[in-house]
Amino acid sequence: MRVLLCIVFMSGFASFAHAADPDALTGTINGKVVGADGAGLADVSVKLYLAKEQKKIAFADVPEMKPEQEVKTGKDGTFKFENVVPGEYTIIAGDMRGLGRSPASVKAGKTVEVKITIRKRRVA
Repeated sequence: MRVLLCIVFMSGFASFAHAADPDALTGTINGKVVGADGAGLADVSVKLYLAKEQKKIAFADVPEMKPEQEVKTGKDGTFKFENVVPGEYTIIAGDMRGLGRSPASVKAGKTVEVKITIRKRRVA
């Protein structure tokens, strides 16, 4: 009986330990922000929004919309969002040079690759 209880306890603990691993429950988004010439753009703001909350965004700094995560691109234009809850997202990248966006579908334990091209801002 003790052996059976020990086996049940250990298998339950192993399941709990696996469930507690955030990488098994979340996904990752790797991306690159580029200009029209295809070169990576450094120091660009990149924001991650839930797609269902995102309507029409003119710029990522809409006060009533809080991004899930926000990062800046590295020297080569790359960025990464980690521990992203599975779901549908919109990624918006922008600075004074212009804006770009990309959808992303995140699945648990998976990495999504995206490329965002910055388009020049229109002057009104």
